[in-house]
Amino acid sequence: MAQTVEMIPIQTVEGCLMAQPRICWAQDSILILEDRAVIYRINSATGQIRTVIDRKGKGPGEYMMIGDVVCDPRRGEIYVSDLARKINTYTLNGRFLSASPVDFIGGFNQLPDRNFAITYYPSSYRTVCVGIYDSTWNKVCDYLPFADVTQQNRTGSVSVEPISRQNEQCYYKSTLGDTLYRLSSRGPVPALVLDKGELRLPAAIAMDVTRKKERSEYIFGEYGFLVDKFYFVSFYYDNRKYYDIWDLNTSALVYRNVLSSPSDPEGVVVAVDQKQINFWPKYVHDDCLYAIVGADTGIVPGLDENSNPVIVKIKIRSSE
Repeated sequence: MAQTVEMIPIQTVEGCLMAQPRICWAQDSILILEDRAVIYRINSATGQIRTVIDRKGKGPGEYMMIGDVVCDPRRGEIYVSDLARKINTYTLNGRFLSASPVDFIGGFNQLPDRNFAITYYPSSYRTVCVGIYDSTWNKVCDYLPFADVTQQNRTGSVSVEPISRQNEQCYYKSTLGDTLYRLSSRGPVPALVLDKGELRLPAAIAMDVTRKKERSEYIFGEYGFLVDKFYFVSFYYDNRKYYDIWDLNTSALVYRNVLSSPSDPEGVVVAVDQKQINFWPKYVHDDCLYAIVGADTGIVPGLDENSNPVIVKIKIRSSE
């Protein structure tokens, strides 16, 4: 399945030691990581840190808590959602440009027409879970009702599902639903249906924190990526975590890894420099998967706890 494997060591400099980074963007030679509310723009060819945005606070250009980060390399801008209900815009060099108030708290991503698809947090006054905003953060429309959630039991205990951007398209799937949608400003288009049947998590249990133990009887917490003809999806069931890879052309399960304990290796085994690592994508663009390897894996020589992590980039073989 893997065609090439590339290692991108992140530059380690004083004051920029990352603990638990997440990949927010990996396109057009730009790699953006967010770690503890600090944003790093990195040259993906060299691993060099080019920009650091560390603007925590309540003042102009600052943010209280980061919800999501998106980059538009064509405009040379970085968009940061603050859970204080605003979007901050910065240049690629980290200069603050503007703050736009918004009425949502959730994930977002940019559509091909440069509008934005966003997800709403479940609440008593929301009946939909996806919205479209234009490039100046004015609402265009809302769609996709919350699955099986009534006004009475929508308590906000379900986390906001992110919107993934793959092959220049945006995709969204509710953890309470079975359908993966391709999003556009004109509306959602079903792209893939994963029928969980009787194992589908009832909304009454999902939205009630006092019934958390009952979730183990159902599939929940699934999150996936479309990559070429494959669907990579992880989920929880029966107190175990599953890592599946499905072939969309044949509907065949081509790989499954089931974790029985937190110490079990996660994901799929990939050979890197004659060593075996367990890999699972944290970000996807086109036919490339990205994950983060830290010093605790012992895979990268010379990488220690005082070093920044290494980004592993895997290109998938084309299905043609």
